[in-house]
Amino acid sequence: MMASRLVKPDSASATAGDPVLVDGAHTGAGTTSISSTTVDAAVAADGAGFGVKGSSVDGTGVRGASSDDVPVAAFNVAGNRSGVIGVAGDPGTPGNADAIALNTGETGVYGFAAISPNSVGVWGDSDSSGTGVVGSGGYGVFGAGYYGVYGIGQVGVQASAGSTSQIALNVTGKAKFSRSGRTYVATGTYVRRINMTGVTTASYVIATLQTRRIGVYVHAVVPAAGYFLIYLNKAVTANTWVGYLVIN
Repeated sequence: MMASRLVKPDSASATAGDPVLVDGAHTGAGTTSISSTTVDAAVAADGAGFGVKGSSVDGTGVRGASSDDVPVAAFNVAGNRSGVIGVAGDPGTPGNADAIALNTGETGVYGFAAISPNSVGVWGDSDSSGTGVVGSGGYGVFGAGYYGVYGIGQVGVQASAGSTSQIALNVTGKAKFSRSGRTYVATGTYVRRINMTGVTTASYVIATLQTRRIGVYVHAVVPAAGYFLIYLNKAVTANTWVGYLVIN
């Protein structure tokens, strides 16, 4: 009996003032608080499965907070006054290209990942009836990078305004659409067929002349299953360019 206790102590409930025992299960009715003046972690936990795990019956499983309320003066000054910082892979040298940010101040949650092209700093999931990530504020969501915001799904990006008098989508700079292009109606003809997957008889297609031809205009654009036809009002005497945009 004594030998077994030396190898591993029995689990026991703790009361006020008792120490925390490794591999022990403890219960209580109050808050267990640990304070430290170190600049490193006040509590450090490493595990083969989870470093830290939190759960709650009707509250928050894990909550992180930074109480420093001084605004960030410059993001090129080192500082990590964030509620939660999550890192996957090698963070590199803070501030360098492809490395963790030098200053993450004024951030509730900061995530960084650098393992492969599939790495994601912050990932939010929900079922088909919920929302993976929600952002609100002056800018609900702000994205910066080669792709500021990238969406994929049945609907890649959904933009909605509060009313029909407000703006749902505001674009500064060029807008590129994969279902647009430029083609020509060949000499001696008056129609051009454009094959495009997803086009139906209900598709809305806009086409405009890109070459000046006196007396020539786009007579009609007729969508069909998998393609659409651009008709001019008459045959042209030279190749005549037309631009098009498929809305739906």
